[in-house]
Formats: sequence, structure tokens, C-alpha cells
Amino acid sequence: MPLPDKLNIEITYCVPCSYHGIAAWLVSEFFAEGGNRVAVALNPGEAGVLTIKVDGDKVYDKKAEDGKFPDVTRVKELRADIRQRLAS
Repeated sequence: MPLPDKLNIEITYCVPCSYHGIAAWLVSEFFAEGGNRVAVALNPGEAGVLTIKVDGDKVYDKKAEDGKFPDVTRVKELRADIRQRLAS
């Protein structure tokens, strides 16, 4: 359930693919950026899914990015997006 006073981040990850490690890393990065101003939800999925939504906007989709996992540079971009949304 979205929280009205927080920036809501939703990570959907493939359980059979063992993407839980990358999902946990992303959670830690997003909390490091937003602290108590973000709410992060983890949603189990399948079929190779790894998506990130911020307040309902899809900001990352592994399939749309040629099957590539987010590297450090991409995570910095995602953190910058979160920072910008929190500032506005």
C-alpha cells in the first residue's frame, strides 16, 4: 500500500532466478539515498523480471535494457532520480 507522505519505490524481482541479492542491494541504495522519506516494497515475481517503479512510474526494466542488470552507474542514475523527486 502506497504511503502518501513517502516516495514509494516498488521493486519486483524474479524469485526462481535468485534475484533477491540484487533486490536487497537496490533496497540498501535507495534507503541510503532517501532515508525515512522513502518506502520500499519488494514484490516477488518470476520469468526473469526485475523492475523498479517510483511513485508508479517505471524507471527501470531489465527486459527493456537488453537484459542487463543495473550496474553502479545505472544505480547512481536511479539514486539521482530519487534525489530529484525528493527535492521537488
